Amino acid sequence: MKTPVASCRAGEFFPKNRVYNWPNPVRDKFTHIRFFVSKNATMHIRIVNLANELVESLPDYQATGGIDNEVELHTDGIQSGVYIVRVEADASDQKDVAFIKMAIVN
Repeated sequence: MKTPVASCRAGEFFPKNRVYNWPNPVRDKFTHIRFFVSKNATMHIRIVNLANELVESLPDYQATGGIDNEVELHTDGIQSGVYIVRVEADASDQKDVAFIKMAIVN
């Protein structure tokens, strides 16, 4: 049985309902951050704690438009807790940002 894909409005550049990480909570020292953009974009991914302090910053990622993209985040150096993942999509003529919650359990 296929897993249903979250829908998005036609032509939406960076649908927020298609940004998530798995597994969540993170228990095995890594998680995957998955997102969809309708056209090629540079992705900026930052992890902050609840005090809005930068915990981790991933290298910029060149996302391919029209498909689900995914980056792996290694969490070995991050303490157990709840974090906010800021995922920013930057195309030549559009820019948008989404936020997701991530729990790490060591």
